[in-house]
Amino acid sequence: MLEAAVVLVLCAWGIATIFYQFKATSDAVARWNFLSLIPKWTFFAPRPKTTDYQLLYQDRRLGADSMAEPVEISLMPKGRVAPVLRFLWNPCKRNTKAINDITGFITNYKARHRRRIARNALALEMYVPYLVMLNYVSSRARAPTADCRRRFIVRKSFGHIRRDPPVPVLESNFHRVEALS
Repeated sequence: MLEAAVVLVLCAWGIATIFYQFKATSDAVARWNFLSLIPKWTFFAPRPKTTDYQLLYQDRRLGADSMAEPVEISLMPKGRVAPVLRFLWNPCKRNTKAINDITGFITNYKARHRRRIARNALALEMYVPYLVMLNYVSSRARAPTADCRRRFIVRKSFGHIRRDPPVPVLESNFHRVEALS
């Protein structure tokens, strides 16, 4: 009985995954995908992923009219895996995948809740993926000064072949960041 239930759940999950890949049926599946347990694959046709995201932060001093130039945060950890072994084990991709997923969550949330965000900016700032991104930027960027406000910026780049400049996808508000001691 338990085995049949497990097989039934896995079959339903597999079928939902297949339907989630197609534009015509993905909205219906997305309504039931509360916990994001159904994966969306973007490396196959008809819509392969053709862009990369760059994560930057920008500081602004209180009382100053000017802002510092945005600084890119490297998504690659220091200890890299040999290129020959990357097809088996590539922990460097975890940060990139997390930024891609979180950016997708935030942009979808902004699109679905435009009116609520227009009435109350905290509706976006209290969204968990937004807080995760802000925490990631705060932990990876250099330590701020005491009178500093920081924001994160996500830009979309188009790879090495196209020479188009990166396009901003997300720009957060400036937030107070505590300096760790």
